[in-house]
Amino acid sequence: MKKLAIIGMGPRGLSALEQWLMVSNSKIQFEIHMYETAEFLGAGKIWSLDQPEYNWINISERALQQLKGRPEISYFGYKLPSFPAYQDWVTQNITKESRTQDNFPPRKQMGTYLHERFLSIYEVLKSDKNFKIIKEEVININTNNHKICVNQNCKHSELYDEVVLCIGHQPIERDKQLKKWMAHTNEQHGYLITYPYPIVKLSDNKEIEPNQNLAIRGFGLAMVDVVRAITIGKGGHFKYINTLTLESKYVASGKEPKNIIPFSLDGFPLAPKPLNKDIDDITLPSEADYLYLKKELEDVASGQKNVNSINFLTNAIASITASLYDVTTENTLNHSYTKLELKNLVIDWFKNEEFNHSLFQNHKLPTIEIIQSFVKMALTGFNLSLDYFIGQVWRHLQPIIYDKFSHAQVSDHILAEIITLDERIKRYSYGPPVESMQQLIALHSCGILNLNYTSNPDIQLVPKGWKLSHSNHSITAEVMVNSILPAPELLKVKSPLVKNLLENDLIQPVHSELGIETHKNGIVNVPESEQMIPLAVLGRLAKGSIIGVDAILECFGTRITDWAEGVLDRNI
Repeated sequence: MKKLAIIGMGPRGLSALEQWLMVSNSKIQFEIHMYETAEFLGAGKIWSLDQPEYNWINISERALQQLKGRPEISYFGYKLPSFPAYQDWVTQNITKESRTQDNFPPRKQMGTYLHERFLSIYEVLKSDKNFKIIKEEVININTNNHKICVNQNCKHSELYDEVVLCIGHQPIERDKQLKKWMAHTNEQHGYLITYPYPIVKLSDNKEIEPNQNLAIRGFGLAMVDVVRAITIGKGGHFKYINTLTLESKYVASGKEPKNIIPFSLDGFPLAPKPLNKDIDDITLPSEADYLYLKKELEDVASGQKNVNSINFLTNAIASITASLYDVTTENTLNHSYTKLELKNLVIDWFKNEEFNHSLFQNHKLPTIEIIQSFVKMALTGFNLSLDYFIGQVWRHLQPIIYDKFSHAQVSDHILAEIITLDERIKRYSYGPPVESMQQLIALHSCGILNLNYTSNPDIQLVPKGWKLSHSNHSITAEVMVNSILPAPELLKVKSPLVKNLLENDLIQPVHSELGIETHKNGIVNVPESEQMIPLAVLGRLAKGSIIGVDAILECFGTRITDWAEGVLDRNI
């Protein structure tokens, strides 16, 4: 009997298992080995069930309607029960009177759903000798006589006919600044946390004391998680002042840091997602807009049209955005610009985010004022700045971009430019919920969140930790938390498995700053090899070959089906 190894049993590993069982349709049976060290299979480490309630997912219940269920599967005499779509499961299992489609659920809730979805398969197949869970870390993969050799902790090795990697987030080499800070703290100067997850290591950390100043390197979504961990996680809580606007007051526990000081290179804050569907629909492109974008991208993505820049993409998005902004005047900032003039403004902004214009958010305003302005837009849907508008339009159109430019026939530098622009716009398109930003405002109001140093402060290493200076302000932080999560650059990944794959010449990067080069069915493009190696990579490490890799919905997308069908075609 042939053997299949699924390495990593988080959401993508679960999806790979499901898709293989469905695609197989009892045509060919594999001995299936699943490698995972995390406690809750199906959920993995990111969605672990032991996370606190305050650690939210960054997708609303409404968006999660797209997470479909699984039909009943017949597999070599076994009947694997169907499993409900996420929304149906929530309705059946989560009792919460105030829950609405625009709530942002706890990560552990999604983890519970994923784990139960895995268990619904495991409980049926666990007695089958061909279905095996191996709770060991895989440290090396190589080829052996047309098969793939998988080594776990140098203790044991297995030969497989098919292997799929679904290993998600991997450690990345630390940058020069972090290395310098680590050396500083090794000499007993300050306390440094280089990676904020699992988030409970912040709330439970005895080194974070009430009288301390805590600085946060990074001003993105992970920063929000850190702030909630060292406030709510330390016993504080937020009390609604207005349940409609989610305006809050922070009630301190006395255990949180004295000052929380976030900062980044540009200091520009996140823009929250629209409060509800009605506001979100203001920026929703028409069906004609979707068709237009598909047409503009298809020739480039298929290789029929050569391009030297991403102007083809930015021009198309700018045209759609300008048309929408032009016709929704009751919701936008007051202006007298023509559609063409609006389009040119959007193009200029794509080229330079700090492009200064009255229709764009003013970067020079105090950070708290920018946050308040974005919150008001997200709450009301009125006086929408053009940059906020661009971000929401981009989010709506993003699935097309991801689809067309995953495994696209374009140059490496074009892919890199698209990914760079997408990452830049995520501060608008995939910002946090309004409630999180209202909580930041509340923390600023009571003097705990210090926003005087958000934009690239001067940082000196001092005996107590880090001295931050900006304008005429200075403050010393005894604790530093790094909340910048690095991109999955293959050449900087430091996990033994990935390093060994590179040394064994089984993988190569799409681009020096991107992930593993794969074919549409997930199979790696082996350097200088004419022979196909049945090793597939799905998810985050393949960023560049595919563009969308991080969202939970992408774990259950068409790429997984392509892989499963490829396995069947190669082995039947």
